[in-house]
Amino acid sequence: MKVTVLFSTISGIIIWLLVWTSSLIFNFSFEDWAFFIGIGLSALLLFFNSSGGLHTRMTNFGTDIQHGRQQEVVWKLDVGVIFYGSLLFTAVSLVIMVISYRSYF
Repeated sequence: MKVTVLFSTISGIIIWLLVWTSSLIFNFSFEDWAFFIGIGLSALLLFFNSSGGLHTRMTNFGTDIQHGRQQEVVWKLDVGVIFYGSLLFTAVSLVIMVISYRSYF
């Protein structure tokens, strides 16, 4: 458990550094876009690390019809430390975005 928390924190910091450097290179506001980048990254990681969802059912549909059988598909998540790191990045960037917008009002 400690190793998962450590590697999740390290992957969150790496994601933070990548988004921060890309905000300097492409000249966009880090506080404004970090939360949305984190949500998008988390959604992509969740979609590509899950099995048995809608995408799997749609892909197996043709095979099931050809062979005349029906498979029971269970949605299973095999997320790792990178997904947890992206969730950590998303949560921290949400807090930073709320703090930065609160100062405007």
